[in-house]
Formats: sequence, structure tokens, C-alpha cells
Amino acid sequence: MKVENNFLWVKNVVNILVNHYQIRYPVNIKSLIKRLGGIIEKREYLGYYNDTEFITGVIKKIGDNSFSIIPGIKINKKEVNFYLAHMLGHLFLHMEFKDSNSLKWHSILNYPDTTGNKDDFEADAFANYLLLPYNDQLKLSYLIKDENNEYKQVPMNNYLDVPNQLLKEFYNITSI
Repeated sequence: MKVENNFLWVKNVVNILVNHYQIRYPVNIKSLIKRLGGIIEKREYLGYYNDTEFITGVIKKIGDNSFSIIPGIKINKKEVNFYLAHMLGHLFLHMEFKDSNSLKWHSILNYPDTTGNKDDFEADAFANYLLLPYNDQLKLSYLIKDENNEYKQVPMNNYLDVPNQLLKEFYNITSI
């Protein structure tokens, strides 16, 4: 999905998170979830919400400062980081995790992630902003050290560990 200007408030939330936790690229999303007090459960939660919308996952509050993410779908390896960042989007945007003034965080126990609604698009924007460098930091390839401690050039999608399609849509790139 192409991130539109009406998601700038989401970008501001991500900026606060990135600055507070000193997040660097590429984002190690599983490590970030752990730093935030979260866990990723191995079981799958499948079902429907209101008998019409498919649940793609659930965020479960397990304490005042902790949560678990329960995947509701089988996730392609290349899409795991985006999926988990998307779920963090729901955690911060719709459950108001870590917001000291929030009544919502104290009243919500579970948050089912369903597809195609406003909350879902906002969580997609959150994941885009969290996982992808802003245009002024964009590089089509990166130099990294390999197992022999030698530098090699790696394509952007491999370095950031995100699908090509996400990069193409977010940066409006025709080929990678």
C-alpha cells in the first residue's frame, strides 16, 4: 500500500518510538518486541470476527507492560518482519501501549487484527515507517560484512529483510 499524507500522524508515532528506543536499520523486529516486553507465541489463532472478517492475528495484553502477539495466519518468511511490525502498529496506535495517559490500554485485553479496515491501513503505514528508511536515508544496496569478515554489497530488500513489493510501493520504485 502506498503511504498517503493522511498517515503523517502515524509517522510521528513511529518517530517517537524510533527516537526513544534508538532503533537503527535494519530493524531487528523480534528483538524490539522483546525490548518492549512482548513475546511472539508459536501457536496459531484462527477464526472470524463478527462472522465476516478474518482474523490475521491477535495481540493479547498479559500485564501492564507486557503483551503477546499470536499469529493468525501462516506467514511467508520474507513477510514476517512486516507482519510483526504491523502488529506493533496496532499495539501502539489502537491499544495505546506505553501511553501513560491511556485509558484504552487499561481496558483492552485482546485486540483482533482483521483485514481491510481503517485500523489495518494505519498499521500497514506504521510497519512501512518503522521498517523502511526515509527517502533521505534510502540506498538501493548496502555494504555489509560477510562470514569471512569481508565487505559485500547486498540489495536493499535483503538488507532490510522485507519483500520487494513493499519497497516498490513505498518508494515508488519500478524495479529492484
